[in-house]
Amino acid sequence: MQGDAVEFQVKDKEINIKRTSPTERFLAELPVQVAKAFLFDGKIRPVAFTVSEESLPVKDESLLQRQFPYMKTQLLVVGAEEPSDKIQNIAGKRIGVIFSGGPASGGNNVLCGILKALGRHNTLIGFEKGPDGLIKGEGLLIHSKKMKYLINTGGFDYLGTGRTKIDSPEKFAAVLTTVQKYSLDGIIIVGGDDSNTNAIELAEFLSEQQNAGILAKPCTVVGVPKTIDGDLQINVGGKTLLPISFGFYTAARVYSKTIGNLLTDAASQGKSWFCYKVMGRSASHIALEIALQTRPHLTLISEEIAEKKQSLNDVVTYMTGVVVNRAKQGKYSGVGVIPEGIIEFIPEMKMLILELNKLSARLMTIKEDLKEAGILAENGFLAEQNVKELESQYGVESILKHLHILGFDYKLSETDYVVREMEFSTRVKKDFIVSAQELSDASKELFMSLPDDIVEAMLLDRDDHGNLKVSQIPSENLLVRMMKERIRDMQQNPDHFEKSGELHFFNEAERMNFLNFVFNVQTGFLGYEGRCGAPTRFDADYSMNLGLTAGSLVLGGQTGYMASMINLSGGSQPIGIPLAALIHGEERKGAVKPVIEKALVKLDSPAFQAFARNRDTWADGNSSRSPGAIQYKGELAAMMPLVVALNTGIFTMEEHEEGKYPVYDIGERRDIFA
Repeated sequence: MQGDAVEFQVKDKEINIKRTSPTERFLAELPVQVAKAFLFDGKIRPVAFTVSEESLPVKDESLLQRQFPYMKTQLLVVGAEEPSDKIQNIAGKRIGVIFSGGPASGGNNVLCGILKALGRHNTLIGFEKGPDGLIKGEGLLIHSKKMKYLINTGGFDYLGTGRTKIDSPEKFAAVLTTVQKYSLDGIIIVGGDDSNTNAIELAEFLSEQQNAGILAKPCTVVGVPKTIDGDLQINVGGKTLLPISFGFYTAARVYSKTIGNLLTDAASQGKSWFCYKVMGRSASHIALEIALQTRPHLTLISEEIAEKKQSLNDVVTYMTGVVVNRAKQGKYSGVGVIPEGIIEFIPEMKMLILELNKLSARLMTIKEDLKEAGILAENGFLAEQNVKELESQYGVESILKHLHILGFDYKLSETDYVVREMEFSTRVKKDFIVSAQELSDASKELFMSLPDDIVEAMLLDRDDHGNLKVSQIPSENLLVRMMKERIRDMQQNPDHFEKSGELHFFNEAERMNFLNFVFNVQTGFLGYEGRCGAPTRFDADYSMNLGLTAGSLVLGGQTGYMASMINLSGGSQPIGIPLAALIHGEERKGAVKPVIEKALVKLDSPAFQAFARNRDTWADGNSSRSPGAIQYKGELAAMMPLVVALNTGIFTMEEHEEGKYPVYDIGERRDIFA
């Protein structure tokens, strides 16, 4: 059994079998598709990779040479005549694994795939709570006795995850200590673009340590692509090297079920709209997949808004037009889908957020300076100061009156009272913000016009990169509020809007339908409920094979690579994508950092084009579909993401109109822990 030969102290973790539901037990017994490349004499084995003749184009050559001299840029493939006997007989290897970033369905199957690739004579050690576990060096033995109960279920619940970045000399040194402590031969990092960026940084660091003689042996670092947003996709020269990240399809199907239910509800009661925000901060792949699956009356795609430079008013005008056109036909209900990150794609909102982020960074610098200078008393209050000198030094008006923005309580004298942050009105905060030098005149005007709840959300804590957490902004409420105001104005003065061309009635019936319309609308956010559901068969099989690929890469000593599977509909093949070829420089917190560029929705992609051709029909008519619950057995269980099928050319929208659906075919079904 995997892990039996471990010679050092490592903890075990029990699984509460009593909490396993009948559905989970059923899922754990389902066979999983395994690519033929991993099957030898009917058994699952690792594969040996060979360097392809194809070297991927580098995004930033100077950055690569400067920061990643040990990393390679050649694609790895399984050679047709490549012998695998050697890699299949490797024994005594110790491999670490962590989950990093937000969870996703399929994580347990990645672990199962790694286990199967390592075989009985190598050891898999998991580190809990993401990079923090690797930094602290507390290993957890992973073996088939436990994983056989978790296969095909859940997300990252066995190991947990975290968002810590390995980004300082101290953290890198701590990881080095962990590698030496467990004598690790490899580390697998399961995560998104930031986590895979961290993977190549760690791969370079450990290569340096080994070449300097500090590490006695190489320690390979490999990434596995995970993100429910679907913004980790790799296409080079017309070739799809990474069709999608695992977890995306399960999340999209969970959300599609809810949107489908709401479409049926809207049609049933006929008097209410539902406008729901869905996951997808940097890319709208989830919103696009939901639209293709369910055909709602209204769907926004952030990338299109940015490409067309649509203002907030433009977006509201379009949304209002869809609602009004339906109302004129006597259709008083509908469903709208809004991507989570839409606010950052609207030009004037994007500029405001960038300026607020800069202001936030400066205020945090002031906060740290105040601490270091000893200006703040131990109780957290501000001691008496020369107010004018302090304001002049930091270039902020009335800083003592607005330290709540920094999260401080303060007092001006022993007799003055303490003012806490919650006692300040939003208006006071607005006045302080617009007095700051970072905001342009246009941003000041926009900021002052926003509702208080939007303002409060925009002033909340930033993420690790100093950016606004857009999920905390109720953008759906902002858009709906503006739509309500627009519709109210139209109904109160229809003649004015007819003259301006914004309203047009073909007959009196349309006019009366609109004037009698009451815009009842409910908003919501589909987020966390989609991240850790029982994976679709696609995600279960896909993530298993990604695990097999990652396990093969680390056994083969291929460092700085990301696991991938290609040709998902015709007998898939494993490949290794060089992370070095994906790196480019991006400004983060005032400095250029190496990052993997996010894959956004391309407006010339077949998936978006299919959506664009049909959205007007979906808006006016009754074309909605309800995909229902995820299927785990039967022919419908073999469905794959529509965006992947359309973009890779294995399926057309015409086939979808005929009631057909795209089917994946990764390999042969096998009982993994039989």
